[in-house]
Amino acid sequence: MNSNLCKTIFVGSSEMAMLMRSRFVGAKSAKSNVARSQTLLSLIE
Repeated sequence: MNSNLCKTIFVGSSEMAMLMRSRFVGAKSAKSNVARSQTLLSLIE
């Protein structure tokens, strides 16, 4: 039972890490998209 609990915690933590990583990458790409649109707007002006 103890080993199963450790396994569950490990799997859960790795899934959380993947979620955090994907969220971080998503935020970074969203920031770059905003910066790109701002530069396009400044070019149009």
